[in-house]
Amino acid sequence: MVQNVQLYRLRPVIKEAISTLKLPPFVPVKSDLYRQHVSYRGAVNWKFELPEGDTVTDYERLEHVGDALLGAEAALLLHERYPRLAVGVRALLKSALIENVTLAQLARAYEIPATILTSAAQESSLQNNVGVQACVFEAYLATIYDEKGGEALRGFLRDMFEPLLPILVDALRQIYSGDAPERSNPNTNHVGKLSEWSAQKGSSGRRVDFSTPERSAGPSHAPAWQITCTVNSRKEALENLTFKSVAGSVAKAKNA
Repeated sequence: MVQNVQLYRLRPVIKEAISTLKLPPFVPVKSDLYRQHVSYRGAVNWKFELPEGDTVTDYERLEHVGDALLGAEAALLLHERYPRLAVGVRALLKSALIENVTLAQLARAYEIPATILTSAAQESSLQNNVGVQACVFEAYLATIYDEKGGEALRGFLRDMFEPLLPILVDALRQIYSGDAPERSNPNTNHVGKLSEWSAQKGSSGRRVDFSTPERSAGPSHAPAWQITCTVNSRKEALENLTFKSVAGSVAKAKNA
């Protein structure tokens, strides 16, 4: 769970970096198979292998190879450039580099989605599907390997990831040290958390009422939330109090 939260906090860093860094040139390939979705020619499934003479008609086999090559190269690059990183940190950085969200962003940077071949009825939905975009990018990597060789693929991936990796390492270092602004876990039920807090704070003769959280500032990926809280004393308890809190997350604002 902790790793998922940290990965979530790295995503805006990757998104910004990909949009600003100079990526290596697109490697031209002859085959179009890497961008042919299974819906393009119709699904044909075999239990073990294709009969001799049949032709592969979609990118799934290439995707399988590209996924393996990509993962291996990312792991090697981390091992060579940052040998002192803990295994858990390496695994997190590798996941950030090769997860579908990142690969889809790279595919869009190279304008690959618009070239994906699908059935006419599914073209728009599939070309804009993050999972499909990521799969096609992996299939494209395998095509580079098949047509240009391992060194060409290695060079392409290194040129892509080497400028990005230091940015991710620095961002993750700040997260681990506590210096980075905390981003809310999207799976957290903040209404429930506020209710628990209200019950706890009001347990000693007080009634706690809080307003609906309002976004007061900050960009979309790191908003600041404002909460107005009124503490009403019950009979023979403390005086009434009202205060406001602003923080980088609802969870922090309610505990201020």
